[in-house]
Amino acid sequence: VWVAVAFGLRYVSLASLAMGATFPVVAYVRSPGAPTFVIGCALLAALIIVRHRANIQRLVQGVEPRMGARKTVSPGSSPENEHAL
Repeated sequence: VWVAVAFGLRYVSLASLAMGATFPVVAYVRSPGAPTFVIGCALLAALIIVRHRANIQRLVQGVEPRMGARKTVSPGSSPENEHAL
């Protein structure tokens, strides 16, 4: 799922979200007799979605960068300071 979405749509964050959303479904299909495992996978999926809130907002706004896109330098910063600690 991750590879298909990432290389098909070129959004790493969307690929991670899609993978997280399908994770409990795949767990259920592969292990229907293991409800604890499926519940654990569902909790991990929820964690993935919660941790990607900012990415979801950028996707909705249409400003999420695509995989392979060049980074832009924001006004007031210089490229030399991008890697400073």
